[in-house]
Amino acid sequence: MKFTIKYKFSIGILLIFCLSFNAMNYFMDKIIIQNNKKVISNELLNSQRDLNIFIRQFMLINNMDISQNGFHVNRESIGNGLASKINNRVILYSNSGDFIFDSEDANGYIFSQETKKLSDDHADLKMAEQDKSAYKIIKINSKYLVVFSQTLYANNERLGIIRYVKDNTELFETSNELLTKIKMFMGGIFLIVTLFAILLASKITKPIVKLSKLTKEIAEGKFDITISVKSKDEIGELEESFNKMKEKISEQIATIKKDRDDLIKLQGHKKNFFDNVTHEMKTPLTIINGYSQMILDEGASNEVILKKAASKIKRESEKLHNMIIDVLDMSKIESKVNIDNRENLYMFSIVNGICDDLAVKCY
Repeated sequence: MKFTIKYKFSIGILLIFCLSFNAMNYFMDKIIIQNNKKVISNELLNSQRDLNIFIRQFMLINNMDISQNGFHVNRESIGNGLASKINNRVILYSNSGDFIFDSEDANGYIFSQETKKLSDDHADLKMAEQDKSAYKIIKINSKYLVVFSQTLYANNERLGIIRYVKDNTELFETSNELLTKIKMFMGGIFLIVTLFAILLASKITKPIVKLSKLTKEIAEGKFDITISVKSKDEIGELEESFNKMKEKISEQIATIKKDRDDLIKLQGHKKNFFDNVTHEMKTPLTIINGYSQMILDEGASNEVILKKAASKIKRESEKLHNMIIDVLDMSKIESKVNIDNRENLYMFSIVNGICDDLAVKCY
């Protein structure tokens, strides 16, 4: 499968979108959770201050002994008063964590669903035993319950521990609705950005794909193509450089073809030259051979024939020597030659030489 630039770019954008969206969801969840915890913590601090003030006033009004023992003796009255104050169920414990009162007579079992008791690790209660206010969040179906545990003080004395449950479903639902709206908004933004990026990728890769197609056509020998430059950015510079490259290649190919044609002509002229030289060399060799035979046959008895033959042999030898020099010069030619090079021929000398040759044979 061929992975085009557009395909890779689109996959990259989608991958970045998914990673960014998931990262955003993760951090948004963290922010919402931290904000909810901050709200609950502030609520716990305010509740602790108000309940400490309330229990001191309640015990004073009712002439109760403001001590740990008085708290234990009047646990029912105090527990019902606290339940009325916070309008919720209240469970009281001693400072050591021993159960002493439940406003709903459930023996301290806070979580129940259809008469089924749910597990409770009492982590918040254990923190309160160490004189530390604590809470924990429990999700039951669609409800979010917050269990508070804190120490009750009056006149700087630890009286006991109060534990109660508050339904904070509205807080979490509001946060979840806000988080959902933010996710939808950010998802829409990411989607628009992704579509824009894909369209931008198509616009960027379109001329590159076109250049790739035209490059293949040039590789097939089609040089009558031109790209119209429409942009002034790097893509436009690439298209302009492509046109210059195509023109340069066309010029080089034209030069190569011309050199090839000239070389073919040169080879043809070389062949003709060597054919002519070969033919011309036969003539002086034939003449030299003939006069040599004439000297052998009649030269000893006829001084005129001997002198004429020796002169002719010398002249033809010089002519043959010049031909060989021309052949050597021709072999040194490495480039162009002037194919229109011509020499003047003196017909008088040629005819006179032929007559001399024939005159010797007449003797």
